[in-house]
Amino acid sequence: MTRSGASTKAGYSLVEVMVVLAVVALLAGAAALMLPSGTPAAQRAADRLALDLMRAERAAITSGDFIGLTVTGEGYAFTRFDGATWQAGEPGGLRPVRLGEGVRLLTEADGMPAYWFDPTGVNDAARFVFDDGERRVVVAFTDGVVRIEGEGA
Repeated sequence: MTRSGASTKAGYSLVEVMVVLAVVALLAGAAALMLPSGTPAAQRAADRLALDLMRAERAAITSGDFIGLTVTGEGYAFTRFDGATWQAGEPGGLRPVRLGEGVRLLTEADGMPAYWFDPTGVNDAARFVFDDGERRVVVAFTDGVVRIEGEGA
């Protein structure tokens, strides 16, 4: 005995529900990628420089070479002193860094390089300022210690 007008199929199958969930997850992922990151560009650049400064100091000590930080129009790069001139390259594996759009690196140092690391580990204090138009973040290097100061630090 069957009921009249009643369908044997009611509701959604598990496969249909899974397909809908997969589509929703893809759309949510795409939307998340379109959102700006929560960390300001100046803060990200300052964090990167802080790590690079520690690596450069270590590289200078372990290699026995002077390693310099040169500020470029797009970011910064590291050089090695060969006894006569500063040589471009990637000393200690330190690659050139391009700053994000609208981020500027300001330094009080003049000349090339803007700062250098002594192989003895005795280094002068340095101060670098990142500005992205909205925030300023300072990276200070003193006695082998790197501090990040400013908004969001």
